[in-house]
Amino acid sequence: MSVPKKNIAFFDFDGTITNADSLLHFIMWYFKWPELIVKSIKFIPYYFYFKVLKKKNSLAKRMLFQIFFKGEKEQEFKQNCSQFSSAIIPKLINNKALERIVWHKANNDEVVVVSASVEYYLIPYFKKLDVAVIATKLEVKNQLLTGNFQGNNCYGIEKLTRIEKEVDLSEFAEVYAYGDSQGDKEMLERANHSYYKSFSKG
Repeated sequence: MSVPKKNIAFFDFDGTITNADSLLHFIMWYFKWPELIVKSIKFIPYYFYFKVLKKKNSLAKRMLFQIFFKGEKEQEFKQNCSQFSSAIIPKLINNKALERIVWHKANNDEVVVVSASVEYYLIPYFKKLDVAVIATKLEVKNQLLTGNFQGNNCYGIEKLTRIEKEVDLSEFAEVYAYGDSQGDKEMLERANHSYYKSFSKG
C-alpha cells in the first residue's frame, strides 16, 4: 500500500513572515552609531543609483554587503546572527504568518522559508520551528566575509532555481507558496496554491 504524498509550503520571509525588512534591522542592530553612519554615507550614492534608477536588486545588495560586512570574521558574524535571531527576529514576526506556518506543520506538511535574507540569522530562528531554510549564502575566504555572495542572491527566478535544485517537488501532492513582492513571482507561479500579501494588515 502506497503512502499518501505530503504537501509542501514555501514562505517568503521579509514582508511575508515579517512586518519589516530584517536586513535593515540587522544592520542597525549590528553596528554602533558612529560606524553605522560612516558606512551609510558611503552607501548613499549606490542607494540612489539602484533604488531611484531601478537597477537590479541583487547588484544593490552586493554593494551593500561590500560596504557593511567585507572583512568581518565569519565566526563572530555567525554568533551575532544567532543573537539577532533570538533577540530581534521574534519582534518582527507577523503573527498571522506564524499561525499559518504552525497550521501547515500541524497538517504534517513540509515547510520551507525561501528568502533573499542571510541564512546565518534565519536558520537559528526556524530550526526551533522545524522549518527548513533556503536563503542567500555569503562567501567566506580565510574565515573572513568577502562582501560577496556564494552563488546568487536568492531573489526572483533564483528562488525557484534553488527550490528545484534542493527539493524534489514531484514527491509532494500539493505545493503552497506565500509571498509579497515581485521577487516571489516565479515561486508563486510554480505553486498549486499561491497567496500574495495574504498576511498584510488592513
